[in-house]
Amino acid sequence: MSSDSRESKVSPSEHLEQLTIIHNESGGRGEVTKLGWPLAAGMLSFTVMGVVDTLFLGWVGTVAQAGVGLGSILIYALCGFFRGTTSGAQSVVSAAHGAGDSTRLRRAGGAAVLIALVSGI
Repeated sequence: MSSDSRESKVSPSEHLEQLTIIHNESGGRGEVTKLGWPLAAGMLSFTVMGVVDTLFLGWVGTVAQAGVGLGSILIYALCGFFRGTTSGAQSVVSAAHGAGDSTRLRRAGGAAVLIALVSGI
């Protein structure tokens, strides 16, 4: 049997339509941007908050400014760490859901909730 007879016949317009759907909906730049812009805006807000705090405390003195600078760095590092940890948990949960593995999904979901609770304290 030739390889041509085993392949399904798809017209060029149907093939182009399938490629367009894949490009627009699953993993394209638009989807990544749609999911990622709130995270980027949230991280940018921490930087803006640190700058504004430093400007306001510039009127108080250099010791206060140093404290705000150090505090901003520590808060940014902690938030980045916990956001990264919860993003990793989210990836494991979504992979388990996609694979249809309910046992792994429950374990990963429980771990994700625990991580979120601990990071919120």
